[in-house]
Amino acid sequence: MATVKWGVIGAGGFANNRFIPHFASAESAELHAVMVRDADRAREIADRHGAPVAYDSVEALLADDEVQVVYLCTPVYTHCEQAAAAARAGKHVLCEKPMARTEAECERMIRVCEREGVKLMVAFMNRFRPAHIGIREMMQRGDLGTIVALRSQLASFYPRASCGQTPSSAQTPPVAGSPGGGGSSAPSWRQVPRLGGGGALYDLGSHALDLLCFLGGPVARVSALVDTRVQDYEADDLATLLLEFESGAHGTMMTSFAVRGRVSPVEVFGTEGSVACRRTIGPFEQGEVTLFDAEGQQRRLEFPSGLGYAEEIEHLSRCILEDTEPSVTGHDGLHNVAIMRAAQKSAATGRAIRL
Repeated sequence: MATVKWGVIGAGGFANNRFIPHFASAESAELHAVMVRDADRAREIADRHGAPVAYDSVEALLADDEVQVVYLCTPVYTHCEQAAAAARAGKHVLCEKPMARTEAECERMIRVCEREGVKLMVAFMNRFRPAHIGIREMMQRGDLGTIVALRSQLASFYPRASCGQTPSSAQTPPVAGSPGGGGSSAPSWRQVPRLGGGGALYDLGSHALDLLCFLGGPVARVSALVDTRVQDYEADDLATLLLEFESGAHGTMMTSFAVRGRVSPVEVFGTEGSVACRRTIGPFEQGEVTLFDAEGQQRRLEFPSGLGYAEEIEHLSRCILEDTEPSVTGHDGLHNVAIMRAAQKSAATGRAIRL
């Protein structure tokens, strides 16, 4: 079977522990190269996962003719330039969420990838989880009747963290007011709006929002509260959004960096039935899905286990081999960022924002 050779930029932290191990389950993909800025660390990661090549610079990995597609697991503020550089080098791109900080950055990424003839996919792996696929199929068949509302939550506790403790291996530039951007008192790039685009809204909320769009379709209007209530950094640690979908259904989304424990319910409410999910977002192999039918009865729905990472890798690899469009495109990433930007504007002005 033909395989696609991958390179991972920002292969430390999350990529090393959560994403890269799933190459072993993807039939059409082969891990060829990893990159972090420390050469010894890069070699250690490559050896751990069986990658033949390790690099300590983005430029070196992109110059490798064997690499066909790159996975960008780097800070949000680097996505636009790195995706453009990868496209110019003839590499397809899987970009970690959120796609970028602004709509303009997303649009540039889409434009450059289209011009260079490479595929651009955003890493919304929750779309590939069997439970979410099954629920979407139920909705499309009309099993739940007319969809009235959807709800998602995604929260964790994320206190002020030093730059050296971020999941990404890329270096973070100094933050204004901090001693050179290092040190234990310096925030992570995720906690600095000009670097991450936003805090909990962008980092966690992007996942919760995309899942709502996967199930409910595009969003037409947004009202939001976005605040920093608990943590001692500039970025938001709490965001609550009220959404109007183009279908007319309503949606609510709450995300936070100030909640102890993992909170991740997803619910779909219809005229003929409703579905409630628990632990289908996050590091859980097997979540719980309950159907509430029109007669008021409830029963557990069974779906295969899976985190979605292997399926995500396999999907883009097959798209490259077969020259087909990914099911998650740069336009999905753009819509995701547009919703979050509208939420920020709504919170600042007290008005509902139409997309």
